[in-house]
Amino acid sequence: MLQKVVDKAEQEFYDQAIDVYNEEEKNDIYSFCVKQCNAMNVDPSSKMVIGTAWTHKYLRRIAKAYGDVIFVDATEETNDEERPLLMLLVRKSLMNQVVVLQAVLPNNQQWVY
Repeated sequence: MLQKVVDKAEQEFYDQAIDVYNEEEKNDIYSFCVKQCNAMNVDPSSKMVIGTAWTHKYLRRIAKAYGDVIFVDATEETNDEERPLLMLLVRKSLMNQVVVLQAVLPNNQQWVY
């Protein structure tokens, strides 16, 4: 019973998250996922992670304190799958930059950003 409740709540979350995209973007996301599943010989109905981001509590505090100037950089071909690595940086008071978030993105299509 509890698993059904969790599954339903998870599905509602995904349904709301996907609603921010228009139909063309939804089709792009779907075709990207199907293409990745086919390339890895995985069942297309399986759940998959298409990107991931990481930060730290200390870095979030820095971002909040120095978030007036933000730099965003996406670097190509930095990993085995040639996915973009996105970095979010802030400039501190001594003019040095600090990476406060990094993310491995699925690709450079508009729906990712």
